[in-house]
Amino acid sequence: KVDHKTNALLDSRAEGVFIDQNYAQLIGTNYIKLKELIPVVNVDGTQNKQGTITHYMELTTTIGKRTWTQQYLITGLSKQTVILGFTWLNNMNPEIDWKHGQINWHKG
Repeated sequence: KVDHKTNALLDSRAEGVFIDQNYAQLIGTNYIKLKELIPVVNVDGTQNKQGTITHYMELTTTIGKRTWTQQYLITGLSKQTVILGFTWLNNMNPEIDWKHGQINWHKG
């Protein structure tokens, strides 16, 4: 088992959880084919250069003291390695320390 550490962009406008295809290749975990392709539109409304999303990967993810298995949609993210979108924010409901750029978890 090899641990990979990276920063993630929190983006409440994104509708999923994404990993950059180059970073996904570096990690080297098996890709899983999606049953339905997902078209990707950039924030500015243009079509993503990588086209539709065809695969995802499942990774054990740790932030702080919390660990879980997360599905990441594989696409081209340019300057980011991981984007955690609204669905992740809604499901995980973290406390966000914007001043220090950290995620904390509710106690209890």
